[in-house]
Amino acid sequence: MHNERVGTTEMGVLLVGPIPPPYSGPEVVTQNFMRLGRDYGITYFHVSTSNRSNASKGALSAANVLRATVQVIRFTYVALKKRHCAQIAHIPLAQNSTGVLRDIVLMTIALLLRYKVIAHFHGGQFDKFLSRCRFAWIVRLVLGRVDRLIVLDDRIVPQFGFMFPDKILVVPNTVSSEWIGQFAGVERHCSQPLKILFVGHLSVAKGFLDLIQALVLIKEICNFELYCAGEVIVSERNIAVPGIDLNDGFFRAERLIETGQIRSQVHFCGTVIGERKRELFAECDVLCLPSYSEGMPLVILEAMFAGMAVVASRVGAVINMVDESVLVDPGDVGALGQVFLNLTLEDLTRLGKENRSRANSFYHYTQVMERVRQTYDALWV
Repeated sequence: MHNERVGTTEMGVLLVGPIPPPYSGPEVVTQNFMRLGRDYGITYFHVSTSNRSNASKGALSAANVLRATVQVIRFTYVALKKRHCAQIAHIPLAQNSTGVLRDIVLMTIALLLRYKVIAHFHGGQFDKFLSRCRFAWIVRLVLGRVDRLIVLDDRIVPQFGFMFPDKILVVPNTVSSEWIGQFAGVERHCSQPLKILFVGHLSVAKGFLDLIQALVLIKEICNFELYCAGEVIVSERNIAVPGIDLNDGFFRAERLIETGQIRSQVHFCGTVIGERKRELFAECDVLCLPSYSEGMPLVILEAMFAGMAVVASRVGAVINMVDESVLVDPGDVGALGQVFLNLTLEDLTRLGKENRSRANSFYHYTQVMERVRQTYDALWV
């Protein structure tokens, strides 16, 4: 754990965001900020936007509208109460209509209360969301007035061309100090059969169906075991891909597992946390995440710090995270299968070492939190 405080001034920050459960990217990011902030002279006053059900996220329902209303009221109360000891409001930016509307309201309230406002976009397709958003002009108006916008990678910056470039900062995701410590110095030994790990929503959008299709194609010439960890998502609301049905991916994959005769090679682990999650990352040889949309997936960072090889799709920040030789275009099932056929045991070991080195060089929590603290310092009066 990093114990020396980087900042010279203790500062208060309103931190908006969900916390686990469920253990999805935004929840874990918020949790990491809260755990690491104190070591960098940051006192976070957290306002939760948690929704305990991944399946209902983004749905325009009475329950979600009520939940968002309560969250806005709670934020207003905390913002008024902490105004004497906090000057900055750090607010995430969703990419579904219900979430964005709530986030824009929160930013507006913070601006009216004269907070310095940082919007933080964790996704990878805000431009596509905005193109189909019925209140896009309001979103642009409010984002144009925030003090800073944090995105995860240089490739995402052009999606916010309506903002002043000097307001946009690139700050990558990171993982917890505990996770890094568990795998520090651990040597990985790969062997047959190839043990593939998929961690994420069991959905079309995350590429789960494509992965099953690819493995059916190569089942006669590739000796593999697939371990699947994550929650079933039936309806997709966060992204849209023209010409592709993103719904019912798990059930379609289940049928393909049966007809493709790979049932004995596919293992469902449910949602994994703690020791069971660490065991899966230690035992498997390669993580596969062939998503249709990503920002900077925490699961890829976790695999990199664990010294694992990663096979993924060319989306979002992933393009800059892992080796080009193991990237495929989203939906290219044939290319995905071919990547697995091309990987040797030596390749897996080499790629794992390169991933760990790259993670320590660019995504270590000390570097990320120093950037966050510097961002706060620039706005602190």
